[in-house]
Amino acid sequence: MERIHFGVVVNRILTGLAMAGLGMLVACSQPRQQAQDALAMGDGERAARFYAVALDRDPLDSSLRRGLGEANLLVARSRAEDGEDKPSDWSKAVREFEKAPQDSACQALAEEARFGQARSLLHAQDSDRAVKNLESILEKRPKATPARNLLAILVDRRGDPDRAAELFLQNTAIDSTDVDAFFNLALVEWTRGRKLVAIDHIVKASRLAPKDPEILWWLDRMVRDGDGP
Repeated sequence: MERIHFGVVVNRILTGLAMAGLGMLVACSQPRQQAQDALAMGDGERAARFYAVALDRDPLDSSLRRGLGEANLLVARSRAEDGEDKPSDWSKAVREFEKAPQDSACQALAEEARFGQARSLLHAQDSDRAVKNLESILEKRPKATPARNLLAILVDRRGDPDRAAELFLQNTAIDSTDVDAFFNLALVEWTRGRKLVAIDHIVKASRLAPKDPEILWWLDRMVRDGDGP
């Protein structure tokens, strides 16, 4: 019978345990790496699947939450380009970003996701939830002009031109080069019968975008009809 020294047996056992442990580490890290690789290549759906697997193994890892949020955001963006996004596509990203470390980059991504969700809610004819989403964005970041612009459009459609005008005016104060704010403010004031004020705003919009055909059309109309009753 072959004789094996006790120390050799122990070494073999320890080596086997080390290899098993290494195998477990590789197995644990593999979904994370696959998720990161897929995300880097812009493959949101595949990245989301791998991040979900990694999170099942380590649900307290906030960096995985951030990664899953980014993957879900990629999916939502892609579907939005084809007009096939749903509010739930964006809310998946929002949910993960809210659980991730709140640095400035993460907050910007979360804001984009909330804004995308608001637009998607509008397409789904759910203006009440869209308004709440936009107000939530502004509560967290008062200088978010795109969210305020869309909110102003919504409240104007819902029959509150006074608040709409106030929101557009806030945007012009935040950014004096915001063409959309000046243009939309001009239209609201024109509808309210404040023609001279409307003309002032449409002139400012035309100076910022001198080749915009819609702005030029309204400028011509307002100037021609501005002296009317």
